[in-house]
Amino acid sequence: MKKLIILGIFLLATAFALDYFVKGDEILKETVTEAFANWAGLESELDINQNENAKTTIDYGKAELFGPDTYSLSLQEQTDSNKIMVLIKPDNKDMMRIILHETGLLLGLKLQDTGIMNPLISDTEISLGELEITELAKLHQFKKEDLNQDGIIDFYDLIELAKVFGQTGINSPADINKDGKVNNLDLELLKEKYSFSLPSATAKSNTDTANTEEQDLSQEDIDPNNLLGQPEDFETPPADANGDKEESNQNKDTTDDSKDNNADNTNNP
Repeated sequence: MKKLIILGIFLLATAFALDYFVKGDEILKETVTEAFANWAGLESELDINQNENAKTTIDYGKAELFGPDTYSLSLQEQTDSNKIMVLIKPDNKDMMRIILHETGLLLGLKLQDTGIMNPLISDTEISLGELEITELAKLHQFKKEDLNQDGIIDFYDLIELAKVFGQTGINSPADINKDGKVNNLDLELLKEKYSFSLPSATAKSNTDTANTEEQDLSQEDIDPNNLLGQPEDFETPPADANGDKEESNQNKDTTDDSKDNNADNTNNP
């Protein structure tokens, strides 16, 4: 089983314009052009252009950069330019399959267990299909801050960002500003679009608990003076005077023992 090593996912969210430049030979240039044309055939609103000054470049990489089962690498400069370089292993028979995968990532598609976006390469012939069409359509539907793509930017998107906060690398969905780092800048962008609501009111449905009756909590249901949910006629029992006295005696005994121990330690250096 061959595999692609992907260092991240380049999520463009609702942005569909992509400029790129191919530095390799004519075979690589033609393959990349054909791959993007195939993607554009699924989504008419994709605006893909070749540009010598593009931040995204595709080129062959040196053979020593790749393991025996590694056929592509994605790298990003940790500079203000945030340039992205996709490196392809030269002389491999799965060139179109690999380029389709890499260009899909550049367009913003996530890794999948099946189809072109599966990073594992098998001998089975794979082409673009319904799964890829569905994933492309999601780029229209959700804002880049909607990390879990449920239509609401809320508590659960904050969880997704928190899971990878502080990480660096290419193409993380939580890297909202696409600078290669998930940090406070991304948190601020999420905060600007955040809709505050109780988690229980915005949680996704779970098939395992579909038949379980759920309590709908709202701000009006919460009594700040009764956060533990005690009955209204509940009274805190009075303190046990004897219990307090016993505890006091126990504390006193412990103190006395401590003094004795300290004395012993002093006498036996």
